[in-house]
Amino acid sequence: MKKLICIFIFCALHFAGIGQVAEGYDPETGLPLEPKHEFSDSIKPSNVKHFRKTWQWAHDGVYRNEVALDTTFDGIHNYNYIFKKSIANTYLANFPAPYESDIFMLRAEEEDFYPLTNIRAYLFKPVDALNFNTTTPFTQLVYFTGGGKGKNETMLDVFHTQNIRPYWNAGFRYNLISSSGRYMNQKAKAYNFSAFSTFEKERVAISFFLNQNNGTFNENGGITDPYFIRDTTIKAEDIPVNLSNTRNTYRNFNLYLQFQYNIGKKKDIFLPNDTTYSYPAKAVISAAVEDNVHRFREESINQDFYPVSNIDSISNLDLQSNKIYSLT
Repeated sequence: MKKLICIFIFCALHFAGIGQVAEGYDPETGLPLEPKHEFSDSIKPSNVKHFRKTWQWAHDGVYRNEVALDTTFDGIHNYNYIFKKSIANTYLANFPAPYESDIFMLRAEEEDFYPLTNIRAYLFKPVDALNFNTTTPFTQLVYFTGGGKGKNETMLDVFHTQNIRPYWNAGFRYNLISSSGRYMNQKAKAYNFSAFSTFEKERVAISFFLNQNNGTFNENGGITDPYFIRDTTIKAEDIPVNLSNTRNTYRNFNLYLQFQYNIGKKKDIFLPNDTTYSYPAKAVISAAVEDNVHRFREESINQDFYPVSNIDSISNLDLQSNKIYSLT
């Protein structure tokens, strides 16, 4: 019931956004339609054309790469992020489990914080974010679920952005992936929340991104004996496994801020479907902060599975962390 209420709230969010194209105007062209009623003197229709520009800054703001955003080709049928990157992967059966591509050339590059390498597809970081400039609010809601009670896989992805002013855009994204797995102690969960904003007016351009990624992944070490699968009718969730009360937890925090100041005389650039402008030079400064933590907790050690334990013979808690500061 709680999930249904949350989905309904997210679906209703876009109704709170006030579009800049008034009634009586074509949202695609901005041209007036045949009038159906008279506007009062106090309400004046807008003639702002509907458009949405999407881009990413390259080389820390040196120039922008235009990104065509079309949800028709967003691969909506392929909801598993690891198969968006590679068609063949080895992973722990349930979504979102750690993974590795079976195609060597498509394996993800190692992260600065190595434990995040095999869950990179579930993370949302500054390099993944897009910048928007849109005259009407844009909302994208993706929800998938499947499987019986206690065995289902669920994904919820909510994205919303809109212009507060013609030169100022802001938005947020919330992404949740969760599954219990088929066998015992196989639950996996990954989620992130992001807030971002861009400001571009005259010579000044500012980009802001803030987010946190979290994940919890249990380990069961596999089933104790194939006999339980091959020669019995025991339910999968009751089959003995090698490890219990063993889990990995991750946290990844990102803060990114970029400031640009354009120098010189503005020059118009005429494109086939648009007109933009550029300056002969610019000064750019960007600052980034990343904070990472990985914990491995083993509340009881199975010495038949791990014959040697170099930390403790009863329980283990291993912690890795790093902080990255970058000023460019």
